[in-house]
Amino acid sequence: MLKNKDEPLSHPLYLAVTANNNQESRVHDFIQSKMKKIIEKHPGLDLEDAMKDFKSPPNFHVTVLYIGDDLTRMETDIYKKFEEN
Repeated sequence: MLKNKDEPLSHPLYLAVTANNNQESRVHDFIQSKMKKIIEKHPGLDLEDAMKDFKSPPNFHVTVLYIGDDLTRMETDIYKKFEEN
């Protein structure tokens, strides 16, 4: 991970649970279907353009622990017990 373009981080910025590729497709489809229902129920809202411009983020994840610049968070139980995959 990079803190900025030139300075690599020496620690993770955050710990997260991420969706795999198959799940990401399903999440994207779910979001689009719910947005379409909102547009149908509330035709006065100007969401059509938002739907056209909607792009999936690079990954869908839930942040479990944000570390940022507070390295003391790396001493917490959640950090110490976090398992990858």
